[in-house]
Amino acid sequence: MRRALPVAVLVLALAAAVAAPAGAIVPPRDCKTLRADGKRFGVKSHLLRCPTARRYARRWLDDRRRPRGWSCTRPRGTLLKLHCTRGDRTFFVIRR
Repeated sequence: MRRALPVAVLVLALAAAVAAPAGAIVPPRDCKTLRADGKRFGVKSHLLRCPTARRYARRWLDDRRRPRGWSCTRPRGTLLKLHCTRGDRTFFVIRR
């Protein structure tokens, strides 16, 4: 009986830890559209202010310069033209 109580407490603690709710999934922010070379591009950001995401997207659209310290990819065969991350922060450019 003495052993059953600590084991029961341990099992309940593990069950509570496993059943804890996950964090909410937050969609990326819509940062409006930009125009470059007569084409429209949508800008979206996650954990990044829209003015900053738009400035970085404009720099890439004009000069093909990625922001310093960011890791960027250019997916082929999709409307997604640029996807950049830095830690948890993300922004991307979509052809409209």
